[in-house]
Amino acid sequence: MAMTIDHISPFDTIICSCYVNEEIYIMSKFIDPNLFNLPSSTKLRQIGANQFDIVIQRKSRIIMKDGEGILIKAKKIKEHVPNAKVRLRTSAPVCGKTRSFLKDHNIGVQAC
Repeated sequence: MAMTIDHISPFDTIICSCYVNEEIYIMSKFIDPNLFNLPSSTKLRQIGANQFDIVIQRKSRIIMKDGEGILIKAKKIKEHVPNAKVRLRTSAPVCGKTRSFLKDHNIGVQAC
């Protein structure tokens, strides 16, 4: 469900907004990773009620060691939200082996 600009608290971070029928709708926002017992350095974005993005913005390649860490983070999210869909959004290139490893564990990979 989209929120209008009238319902935004000062603590919400607007990532992307859409202007439709004279109203601004929030597409997603960053949320506190401590809610899911994740490290505070984790950038976590909630897209919908049960869809989350783990955001990694860097230039160096995402390798298997990173993929294993992403899987651990995804499992922690799924402990709190059982039907959660987790996706990795990154600006870095992803190793092919890591991409298939994440796909096997139902974690999508998308460039940002």
